[in-house]
Amino acid sequence: MVLAEGIREAYSDLFAVNKNAHELNANDAKNKLRALYKGSKNDRIIGQIAKTFEALCSIADFSKKGKGKVTKIEKVEQTAEQKPSINSAQTDTERRETPSNRIGVESLQYHINIVLPESRDQAVYDAIFKSMKEHLR
Repeated sequence: MVLAEGIREAYSDLFAVNKNAHELNANDAKNKLRALYKGSKNDRIIGQIAKTFEALCSIADFSKKGKGKVTKIEKVEQTAEQKPSINSAQTDTERRETPSNRIGVESLQYHINIVLPESRDQAVYDAIFKSMKEHLR
């Protein structure tokens, strides 16, 4: 249901044209999207968007018409329901120590690409890197 709401939001223009857009196949969605984009995107891109839309719709649950947004109270109730009982076979510590649940810092990677302006003034580059040093700590 949450995925369905996300799809409705992301493809709101398509759902404005056809309220049952989730039932369209990729070719029909492509034709609708082509009309919506009015030449701003090429056919290949529109085809890929349509295929993505069809793939997302195939795994989403559109049967419920709820908003899909969870309120804070519902989140608290869900968390309380999801807590394991004391009598469970595996304790929290055992669950946390299993290799599949452990993520080491060494496995996290951040890739930052910076396109520097073309300049002969060294002060421009110094200011950029000084700002990065201050903000990326």
